[in-house]
Amino acid sequence: FNAFNSLHIISVSSSGSRVHAQETAPRIVHHPADVVVKVGNPATLSCRVDGSPVPTIEWLRNGQPLETAQGEEQLQPIVLSEGSIFFLSVGGGRRGQSHEGVYTCVARSRAGMATSRNATLYIADKSFLSLTAAVCLSA
Repeated sequence: FNAFNSLHIISVSSSGSRVHAQETAPRIVHHPADVVVKVGNPATLSCRVDGSPVPTIEWLRNGQPLETAQGEEQLQPIVLSEGSIFFLSVGGGRRGQSHEGVYTCVARSRAGMATSRNATLYIADKSFLSLTAAVCLSA
């Protein structure tokens, strides 16, 4: 029995029988991976977790809590139901918001907390895309 990974709760129902419920600490089952995306394109950083009770998901960007969309804000990323984060249109930061950075998925519940590996969202500029195309064509 590892107290850090599970917590057993025993309660007595109204009929007097014992009811066993098990809580398990959150666990990252799919870590996000680095992604390169062109300005204006959509992007997704995947994070899937399990645990009981179902953990809540929070994303950090460069170590700080990420502000996510509330309503119709198109530039803010959206946390999807399974925990992944979706950017409808990635910003490059010259005159608007940049989404480039290091992202971390954090899962929390009353049974514990789990943190994913870091994933970097890179914004590809024209020189990067030209170099990538040249490398692909020469291969």
